[in-house]
Amino acid sequence: WDPVRKEYRAYFRDFRRIGGVRMRDIKTAVSKDFVNWSEPEWCTYPGAPDEQLYTNQTIPYLRAPHLFVAFPMRYVDQGGRYSSWQDTHNHWPNIEQRKQRFASGGNTSRRYGTAVTDALFMTSRDGRTFSRWRQAFLRPRPGSWAYCDSMFAWQLVETASDIPGIQELSMYALEGGWTGASSR
Repeated sequence: WDPVRKEYRAYFRDFRRIGGVRMRDIKTAVSKDFVNWSEPEWCTYPGAPDEQLYTNQTIPYLRAPHLFVAFPMRYVDQGGRYSSWQDTHNHWPNIEQRKQRFASGGNTSRRYGTAVTDALFMTSRDGRTFSRWRQAFLRPRPGSWAYCDSMFAWQLVETASDIPGIQELSMYALEGGWTGASSR
């Protein structure tokens, strides 16, 4: 719900071709009644490079709801689902697990061994045109950078701080999805 514009907003991933490459990106649509929706439109990122955005976690900013903030998971596939294992992959963290995921993925999921993800930060005043920073907002922990790392939960949460009377903004993110017994 967009409390300033008094409309519902949907953000979702879709695929489009950019420079002949099939890329994941974000579309948005709006509705006044949650039944009838506008034609989906691609979000834009003036000045930002073409990068695949896997998820988006876009919300009105808690302390200034006329602004939108988003924490998309950037997806970088270093091998592709049909490619062979590259020598550069041998220098990545958790190499044995990556090789196992690549080998067991068959032709559809080899990317589980060759793709990496991190989380970016974006802001918008209109919900469609975003400023996007290139540096990762949440970097994966050293030695754990893998597919599905740094995926944010949808929402910012006010939490207590060490400063009396001040609330911090906290968020939850997934890490370690391909290491150990489970995600954290």
